[in-house]
Amino acid sequence: MGAGVLTSSSSERITTTLQCLTIIVYLFAALAKLNEAYINPVTSCAATFLKQALVLHGFSLDVAIAPNLLHGAIWWSILSEVLICLLLLVPRTRMLGVAFGVAFHLALATDYVKYFANFSAAMFILLISWLPEHAAERIWVRGVSFWRVITPFVAVAMSVTLLCVGINIIEPSTWIILRYLFFMIFASGLLINLVPLAIGDLIRAGTPLIWSWKAPVWTILALAIINGLCPYLGVKSR
Repeated sequence: MGAGVLTSSSSERITTTLQCLTIIVYLFAALAKLNEAYINPVTSCAATFLKQALVLHGFSLDVAIAPNLLHGAIWWSILSEVLICLLLLVPRTRMLGVAFGVAFHLALATDYVKYFANFSAAMFILLISWLPEHAAERIWVRGVSFWRVITPFVAVAMSVTLLCVGINIIEPSTWIILRYLFFMIFASGLLINLVPLAIGDLIRAGTPLIWSWKAPVWTILALAIINGLCPYLGVKSR
């Protein structure tokens, strides 16, 4: 954007706000899972979604209902969200945190019965806010054909198939499979571009600290915290 539209100071405020939102969302997401219903494989949605994903990908039901696997999925989701925060807050592991976050949401997307791409798409924006400018530029240069060819193709393909569903040219079940495929193509490409940079930052001293206290937009952060506290205050929110 032009300097007249977005100043350096306002850009830093937006970046800081997005970074704070990332931590708030993941921590509240992990906190919300620390209850008996979620940790119990019989009632946990994590166990249910894992069983659906495994069966749909050709695994037997015996494998899908293995207790150790279900418990692992439950705690993997909780610990992953906490780990992403920790990795992001340490400069040397920041790129690894972004890459791990993308991989985490890519894993969620493998369940195309309960579609998580809307949540993942929002979190991609927050995760990318942690990239220093030089890393974002290198990702663009490394994957220029991906961003200029694959991304527009995926966007157009998803729009066309959704339109076809609306006018009854294709079945909704076909749309579910196609949107799963399109999302996997996009997320996989993003991950492939991020991993080499993450490994490079682990080898080197780490990326420069980009946390800027030009003051985030506190109103947005306050609303995010209030929203996260709603279940504990007995308030329904969406």
